[in-house]
Amino acid sequence: MKHGDLLTAYFTMEAGFYTDLKTYSGGLGILAGDILKSAADMRVPMSAMTLLYNYGYFDQLIQNKRQVEEYNRVDPMEFMFVLPHTVDVEIEGRKVEVGCARMKYVGNTNFAQPQYFLFAKGNDGHPWDNNITDKLYMKAGDDPDNYWRIAQEQILGIGGVKMLHVLAESGEITLPQFYHLNEGHAAFVPLELAKRYGLKEAKEKTIFTTHTPVPAGHDVFKYGKLKEMLRDYMDGIDIRSLGGYNDLNMTTLALNMSKNKNAVSKLHGLVSSNMFPGQKIDSITNGVHSDTWTARIFQKLYDEYFNGHNNPDNWRANPKLLEGIDAVPDEYILRAHQNAKNKLVDYIKKKTGDELSADKLTIGFARRFATYKRGDLIFSDLERLVDTCGDKQVQFVFSGKAHPSDEDGKRIITNVLNNVEKLKGKIDIVFLPNYEMDKAQMLVAGVDVWLNLPRTPLEASGTSGMKAAHNGVPTLSTADGWWWEVQKEVDGERRGGWTIGNEPNVNDLSSNDNDRRRQDETDFSSFCDRMSDIKSEYAHPAQRAKKYKGAIKNASYFNTHRVVQEYVEKQYGVPLQEAIVK
Repeated sequence: MKHGDLLTAYFTMEAGFYTDLKTYSGGLGILAGDILKSAADMRVPMSAMTLLYNYGYFDQLIQNKRQVEEYNRVDPMEFMFVLPHTVDVEIEGRKVEVGCARMKYVGNTNFAQPQYFLFAKGNDGHPWDNNITDKLYMKAGDDPDNYWRIAQEQILGIGGVKMLHVLAESGEITLPQFYHLNEGHAAFVPLELAKRYGLKEAKEKTIFTTHTPVPAGHDVFKYGKLKEMLRDYMDGIDIRSLGGYNDLNMTTLALNMSKNKNAVSKLHGLVSSNMFPGQKIDSITNGVHSDTWTARIFQKLYDEYFNGHNNPDNWRANPKLLEGIDAVPDEYILRAHQNAKNKLVDYIKKKTGDELSADKLTIGFARRFATYKRGDLIFSDLERLVDTCGDKQVQFVFSGKAHPSDEDGKRIITNVLNNVEKLKGKIDIVFLPNYEMDKAQMLVAGVDVWLNLPRTPLEASGTSGMKAAHNGVPTLSTADGWWWEVQKEVDGERRGGWTIGNEPNVNDLSSNDNDRRRQDETDFSSFCDRMSDIKSEYAHPAQRAKKYKGAIKNASYFNTHRVVQEYVEKQYGVPLQEAIVK
């Protein structure tokens, strides 16, 4: 392809490029950013079409052991500039003006790929329209009838397609060959395409990725409300046959309007096929952007061994080279890890006043606090936890936000904080508030073991453990998401980590309350058993180095360079070499 050609427009509600550009909340947005970064590195013309928020996602405060959300206005103009183009999107029968800002992300081959951010501009007499793109994922109480959510998705899907056509008319780009929907939030895209090209051609141009096996994660809207919001927009389209008879399920709509669709791990593909019978759902397992998530000390080490010495390329361009990590002496790996750990311990003391030891086995747990992720599972039996970890050899670091509408998730954070207090003097545990990209980068490199406790099979993929793997940090996880498919060694252990609990029964992925209670008990007991094994291994540098190297070998596969190649070749049907801008 040549400069100006656009292979794919990647429609996503959130995209995480930088900590201070608050256009992301967590895994979905960070993954989107990582994919787009890898595309730029690889010179694959794939541009984001996303939303630019006035406040973005919230900053997390902890008050009286409870999460409090604080929204701070951001100025993203240091990252991008506003284009002179606008389009109109009809909302409740009035025209809402939509603007667009462009950011050029420069990949590590100096290929500058434009990324597009839409925002509502507001109109005379309707100043509240300017607030449509205020916040990412409002509280349900602030949006009881889904007005703001539907309006945002109209701007993303309908406005995004319109803006791409304006940009093409201006000569900035060619129209994309494919419109890739990153989750059901973008399902209005193929409707706008259908109005321009007809249903058949719209479907040929549309690719869809579903990310969640949890029913609550799929947007469902009442047709009565949609009629208020879109008026006659869907006239002529049999929307109930495409999106659901009683209510509009945006995931169902996206599945029915897409040529190719994929889940984000092999296990998630099985779960998604059960959730949406009759749909052919492929799987492309997620990865992470190697350059972003590898700590500087490990970057220097990889540069020394995988930066073109006897290789046609380097690890940043070809993360598969990390498979050869056995060539690096153990002591170099151990020394680099200790450097990253010292940095984390110093940061925690500076930010929280808590003093952790740089010599103790340190377990990290950081992610969105949702009930199925079981952030407080290790506190199921405090007496056994103390027996297992309370010998002054083990310490824990927790971090993460709950969705502003997720009261159960907030209660889990409160439970963690209450148990931190209960265990003072027995086990050192720190909660690091306001989990964002910069904190994640330190945590995934500085802990000794990355803990992941999803209730199987509810983790679609999970990418935090992949980030840790890039820094030689092994995973301790239930056999869910990406961890289920990690290569096993001869001794039965998964490479670069340990597995908690039982393998999921792929022939019966359903569960009930009794199953969940039993799984919680089994997994907590398994966690304690595994911790005993890990403590024993941690005492031996050679065994630690083997686990660290196993994790890095996992990183050689679970990265977004591989993901982009699979999307291009499998979902778009284009040979990678033909997609690259020469």
